[in-house]
Amino acid sequence: MAELMTYDLHPDVLAFTAGRGVELPCPVVQMHQVHNVQVARVDSPDVSRDELQGFDALITNVRGVCIGARSADCIPVLLYDPVTRSAAAIHSGWRGTVTGVCRRTITRMEIEYGTRASDMVAVIGPGVCRNCFQVGHSPPVSSESKPLVKWTGNAVDLVEMVYGICVMGSVNDGDVKFKDLAQAMYQFFGIKAKDCYRFYTDIRRRKNHSRTYFLDRMQEKLNDKMRKDDELERMRR
Repeated sequence: MAELMTYDLHPDVLAFTAGRGVELPCPVVQMHQVHNVQVARVDSPDVSRDELQGFDALITNVRGVCIGARSADCIPVLLYDPVTRSAAAIHSGWRGTVTGVCRRTITRMEIEYGTRASDMVAVIGPGVCRNCFQVGHSPPVSSESKPLVKWTGNAVDLVEMVYGICVMGSVNDGDVKFKDLAQAMYQFFGIKAKDCYRFYTDIRRRKNHSRTYFLDRMQEKLNDKMRKDDELERMRR
C-alpha cells in the first residue's frame, strides 16, 4: 500500500493506515511490538518507541495524542469510545488473537477510563493474506496452554484475597479447604508460590491498625471507580 487510507471511525477522531514511506498526517506514538498481550497507557505525545518495549496495544484518552500499531502479515485493530473519548491501537497477530489481546485491551480501557464495550466502534485494518506469503507449520498456541491472565502483584496480596474469599464461604458453600482454594487461584493466575500458610502468618504479624492492606486498598479503589462510573453515567444522560 503506497498511500494513506482513512477510516470513517468517528467525527471526533482521525483514523488511518499508511503504507511504508507515506508521510503521516501527524506524529504517531508507536510501540516496540513483540507479539504478546501487554497494554500500555499513553498520556503524552512525547513517549518514544524505546519507552514502549514489549507492548502490543496502546490506549489513550488525551486529546491530540495519536497512537498506532505497525503491521504486515498481522492485523491492526483501532478502537474508539465516543462517550469517554478514549482510543486504542492494537497489533493483533495470530498469537495475540489466540491469547485475547483485543479483549484485554477493552478490559484495560474499562478499568482506566470507564469504557463500555457496547459504546465502542472498531476498525480492522489491512493485513497480508495467506495466499501472499509462506509460513511455517508451527501450531497455534491454545489459550488454555498458559494463563490468560497473570498475577503481577505480590503473592502475599493474593493470599490475603484468597483468605477473604474463604472466610466469606463464597466457594462450594464454604466447604473448601484454604490450601485447595489457594492452589486453584495460583494455577488460574499462573504463579508458583506454594507456602500459603507462611504468607498468612506474615499477614497476622502486621502491626498496623488494619492488617488487611490489600483488601483495604481494593475496597478504596472499587468505591472510587464506582463514584467515577456514576459521574460518567450522569454525563451520558
